Amino acid sequence: MASRRTQGLRFAPAAVQVLENRQLLSGILIVTTTSDAVSHSGVSLRDAIATANADGSGDTIQFDPSLNGTTITLTQGELLITGSVTISGSAGGASGITISGGNTSRIFDLKNATTNTKAVTISDLTLTGGNAVGLNSSGAGGAIVNFSKLSLFGVTFTANTATIAGGAVDNRSSMAATDCTFVGNKVTGTNGAGGAISNRYATITTLTNDTIIENSVTGKGSTGGGIGANYPNTSTVAINTLILGNTAVASNNDFSGTLSGSSQNNLIGIPLGKTLSDIVQTSGGAPLLASNGGPTQTVALIGSVNNPAFDVGTNPLTTLGAAVPTAVSGASTTIKVASAQYLQLADLLQIDSEIVAVTAISGTNLTVVRGVLGTTPSAHTSGTGLMVTDQRGQLRHTNKPDLGAFETQSTTLSLTAPGGTYTSDSIGVTGATVTSGLQTVATFGSPYLSYTYYAGTLSAGDILTATPLAGAPRNAGNYTVVGSYNNAPGYRPSASDPVHFTIIPAPLSVAPPISVGGGTVSAVGAIKVYDGTTASTQQPVFSGLLGTDTGTGTEAYVSKNVLGANNSVLYVLSYTINDGNGGNNYTMDASGTAVGTITPAPLTISAVTDSKTYDSTTSSVGVPTISGLVGTDTAVATQAFQSPDVLGPNNSVLYVDSFAISDDNGGNNYSVNSSGTAAGTISAATLTISAVSDLKVYDATTSSSATPTVTGLLGSDSATAVQAFQSKNVLGADGSLLYIENYTINGIVNNPDYIVTLETATGTITPADLTITAVTETRDYDGTTNSGLTPTYSGLLGTDSISDLSQAYYSRNVHPAGQNPLYALTWTISDDNGGLNYSVITPATPGTILAIPLTISATSGTKAYDGTIASTAVPTVVGLVGTDTVTQAKEHYTSALPMGVDGSTLFVSSYALNDGSGGGNYIVTLNTAPGTIYYAASKLAFETPLPTSGTAGQALSPTVKVDVKDAYGNLVTDDNSSTVTITLNTGVFAGGDNFVTAPVVNGVATFSGPSALVINKAATGYILTASSGVLTSAQTPKFSITAATGSQLEIQTAPSSVTAGANFSVSISVKDAFGNPASTPSPVSLTLNTGTFSGTFAGKSTATATNSAGTATFSSTLQLTTAGAYTLTASAAGIVGTPSFNLTVNPAAASKLIFLTQPTTGAMNSPLGQIQVAVADTYGNTITSDNTSIVTLAIFSGPSGGTLSGTVSVQVVNGVATFNNLILNKVGTYVLRATTTIGLSTFNRDSASILIGLGG
Repeated sequence: MASRRTQGLRFAPAAVQVLENRQLLSGILIVTTTSDAVSHSGVSLRDAIATANADGSGDTIQFDPSLNGTTITLTQGELLITGSVTISGSAGGASGITISGGNTSRIFDLKNATTNTKAVTISDLTLTGGNAVGLNSSGAGGAIVNFSKLSLFGVTFTANTATIAGGAVDNRSSMAATDCTFVGNKVTGTNGAGGAISNRYATITTLTNDTIIENSVTGKGSTGGGIGANYPNTSTVAINTLILGNTAVASNNDFSGTLSGSSQNNLIGIPLGKTLSDIVQTSGGAPLLASNGGPTQTVALIGSVNNPAFDVGTNPLTTLGAAVPTAVSGASTTIKVASAQYLQLADLLQIDSEIVAVTAISGTNLTVVRGVLGTTPSAHTSGTGLMVTDQRGQLRHTNKPDLGAFETQSTTLSLTAPGGTYTSDSIGVTGATVTSGLQTVATFGSPYLSYTYYAGTLSAGDILTATPLAGAPRNAGNYTVVGSYNNAPGYRPSASDPVHFTIIPAPLSVAPPISVGGGTVSAVGAIKVYDGTTASTQQPVFSGLLGTDTGTGTEAYVSKNVLGANNSVLYVLSYTINDGNGGNNYTMDASGTAVGTITPAPLTISAVTDSKTYDSTTSSVGVPTISGLVGTDTAVATQAFQSPDVLGPNNSVLYVDSFAISDDNGGNNYSVNSSGTAAGTISAATLTISAVSDLKVYDATTSSSATPTVTGLLGSDSATAVQAFQSKNVLGADGSLLYIENYTINGIVNNPDYIVTLETATGTITPADLTITAVTETRDYDGTTNSGLTPTYSGLLGTDSISDLSQAYYSRNVHPAGQNPLYALTWTISDDNGGLNYSVITPATPGTILAIPLTISATSGTKAYDGTIASTAVPTVVGLVGTDTVTQAKEHYTSALPMGVDGSTLFVSSYALNDGSGGGNYIVTLNTAPGTIYYAASKLAFETPLPTSGTAGQALSPTVKVDVKDAYGNLVTDDNSSTVTITLNTGVFAGGDNFVTAPVVNGVATFSGPSALVINKAATGYILTASSGVLTSAQTPKFSITAATGSQLEIQTAPSSVTAGANFSVSISVKDAFGNPASTPSPVSLTLNTGTFSGTFAGKSTATATNSAGTATFSSTLQLTTAGAYTLTASAAGIVGTPSFNLTVNPAAASKLIFLTQPTTGAMNSPLGQIQVAVADTYGNTITSDNTSIVTLAIFSGPSGGTLSGTVSVQVVNGVATFNNLILNKVGTYVLRATTTIGLSTFNRDSASILIGLGG
């Protein structure tokens, strides 16, 4: 257990006190009140969320079971969640918890939970009465507005309201809802969306096993009464989910938007011919939300095979990727699946007939608990499907779950009690009724009903251990029957209360015989040992029997108790007369008795072994063993130790201290032996002797003056103890350890009655004072604080010693005489504690350090004239000691003008003496040196004007020239030996390199002739850079190179085939001799080898397009309507090459019939000449690819009674139907109509007139 700290939380003072005082399991916050106030006597939900927000470590919030079935109504506005948290309505035994917004505020606001990085889980709660009001984000999400990674499990949303979107939930990030119910939520504003859920703005929503019914959007233009997901970049996945009975004003009653293609097993919208009440339980037409057995309220599914949501789930969420071995129930197993995309923690999945619970997901590996919800684990083969279950984790049928988050309907079974008179046949239940609410769902004869019978009148508790009968009973007696209702589609199993019934004996009539003899039966005396019963083994004595009649019987004692010799009475208990007439031949007298004796039974009571901790008494908690009791007799006994002391293992003796027998005879039914003893053990008690804290100044000993404490003494025992420091050394505040040095108990060392625990304590030994004093000294400066003398000391204790003494100056620098103090620098104290046993005092002593000489000299140098007296030479320094330095030392010429070799003078112009004392530790001397100044060139410069543009393949103009100049811009005319290189910043010159060189003549490099600058690649941003050795380079501004006149054409893009009448595009590139796109010549022509174009260039065999930046594009302007093969050739003025490409024009879609050949005359009843009909496109091209269409000829007009015979329906071949044997039967003028159907279209064509005569 750890106390949860609440530092830094902004609570009212009373709330802080409550949270600080409670004890919590780490990470678990328990709500203990339905109050919404911040200051109260319990922990409210608002308190718990505030603590979780501040903690930020993903706490779990639970509800105390005392709140089960209660409602927490928000009075302080919505609950703001800013971090990861889990809120569980079922953990720790809680259930039936409702959170209400009171119709005044939203319930949960996850806006501050950073998008998709904070995980919020809410489970097994009912959220109701949430109200999000406003025309912006404040009006979205009546119960929850989500910007986090939200997981919902088993949550019921009902009667929540929003203005613009998401009556229950407005999701802006990532949400997974499993086993959730959304009923009666709404959005009221204009153009609202998502009566239950709105999924907006790049969000992901996964719905598994959910029920979304009778939600609504009521404002003008509103859509998506159930779910509103018609937003860009959203993804909505639904699996095994029911979305129906929702309403919207404008469109899409149940779902607006598009479901992800991975959705499966859903029912969206009420199917034709069905109503909502055909699918779910309703009351007054509305879904009936109730506690149907799970942790939250649900809507029960109608259990009918005609229900479109019942028993329809056939597709698994995934399949096993490997075989799974069998296991024991509750075992944890890792299984591999094909995909875990739609699985999440806490899912209940069915594999074959076993249900497993998902506890971890890693890639495609699941960790599951086996055999949950009463199912039996078994082995499963690879490829087996994993099915979703309902909220209870139970499939309605073997392999087909129902849709949605439903509970099966609860049922009640009642039986009609059977019974009657014995008939020798079985007597069982003949009437049973099963009801669900007010509805009768099954009666006697249902295949889902079964009955179990038991002998006797049993309670429900008795039945748990009773053995059932094989079937309905037949013999007389008392019985109990229990009915069971199982495996009914859509209904939960139920059992009836135990029903009791009796089969009574049948009446038996016996007629007395004509002559009846008399007889007597008498008991016989007996002796037995007491056995707790009245039974006797003696047989009664019969007298007076006649003939061969016999009798048998039993006798018994009147009392089972020991009453003394011959003080017991025996009587006839039962008898049977074997007279062939059931004993009716005799008038029997069975009143005779006899005397007998019951002797006491032996009873042994023995002490048992016992162990206890020493407590100064002889008491024992062991219970003696008792053997020899009979019947229902009972006895109790106590035992004790003979000695209270610790005597060692099994060395103590236990004896029977007392006993009492309950036998209804004061114990006289037994002869008792209670002398049995047992070995026992008294173990030592625990005793704690604790050292106490102590404080002293170091004295080189371990002694302590404090007295230890003693805890655990029993009775009048006493103890004494002495403590000491474990170490004599100084170990810091509370760093010393005090221990028990010796002790006695009752004056005895190692008293066996106690196991002594010795506890230490912390203490403190403070350092003693030790003084070390330096000795006075005077010496020259050497850059250190070292001293050659040894200090003195005083204050050592005991055998401690000191060595390695040294002293030093306070400063290494020169100070006035006697003003540089000396102090003790090092020492080693030998006290077994590294000197920590002493507090060292080091008083100062006067000392003196004297300054020393230093020389700084200028260095000879040579430089080119630069108009200044500056020099790059560095002065030399002699005389520095230690780590001292001279920096920034500079020297200058006395004149900037050249004065010949060594004619100039260099002097030390400045320096910085770094000795930590501003140079005060030295006496400085400065020296000069001779030097030389001369003139020299230093840079390059382009002459102007410079070229600003050029043409590919031509030398840059004007000619480029580069000057060699000195540092002051003067042309160095005596330079005739240097070479200048011009480098191109990108690409290469016409020679193939990116550079060209030219010699310098009288200080100028001219780039002409062989050194001319020619560039073939057209581009912008060219830059020339001139360089020569170490001279400063020069650079031109950017310039461009344009393409030369075009000299070649290329087909850039062109189709190989087109459809007749369809526009097509062709692109032709124009390039110069260097491959640069050229804007001239223009236009570019495209010429057909045969025929003419249609469309834009209709009637022309040549089409033209403008050359734009080197490309001539015929953009969807070309069209050909006659099918066939073509060659198209490109050309342009001044360009010799004429590239071409081949093009096939295919017929367009079939749109008409054409008579290719037909006769115009014929003879009656004689074969007509050949008729050919073609299937053609709109341009008259025959569809040569058609070999399937059927063309039929019929008379369109002609003489009355005229008929057309022969083969009138012909299948086309290469698009043509050929008719060879047609006959017209009457003289006259005919027009024939050809008809065909292609796809959904029918085409007709009439022939020219055909004149039919009589013939020759």
